[in-house]
Parts: sequence; structure tokens; C-alpha cells
Amino acid sequence: MTEDEYSYGMSRSFAELTKEVVELPPDQRLMLARVLLQTTEEISASPLSEVEMVWEEEIASRIKALDAGEASGRPWADVMADIDKRFAWPS
Repeated sequence: MTEDEYSYGMSRSFAELTKEVVELPPDQRLMLARVLLQTTEEISASPLSEVEMVWEEEIASRIKALDAGEASGRPWADVMADIDKRFAWPS
């Protein structure tokens, strides 16, 4: 397949766009994330699936455990470092 077939008529590839986005300053990445989430509200406005309902219950359970001091969190930087090591993200 050619680059045009992969991009479905888009002017640049997903990889190029992703590279540009991750190089944005943090505040601009957050603004972009908000815009993307807002544009998916129509999709998420549908009733929750069974899987989503189970995840909602799991999330509530984890929050309750954190609030009760029965669980602890980890710094985000540590989590991301572990992910980078595990999946060997290209630099």
C-alpha cells in the first residue's frame, strides 16, 4: 500500500501528526485533548455497555480503597518510565 492509501486522503500520516502533537507544550496538549474528548461526546452519550459498567464499578472501588487508605498510588513519572521500559518506545 502507498502512503496515500494508509492516510485515507489525509494530508499527513498519523505518525507525523502524533510526533508533532507530543512536541507541543503541555498546556497545548491538554487543550487538544479537551477538544478531542468534546468531539467524542456524541459517541459516549450512548448508554454504557456492560463492559463500561463493570469498569465504572472497578474505578469506584479503587477510589474507595484509596480514600480509605487501603491502597496507594504511584507517581505518574514512575508509571510512564515503567511503560517506556516495558514497551521500548522509540525515541
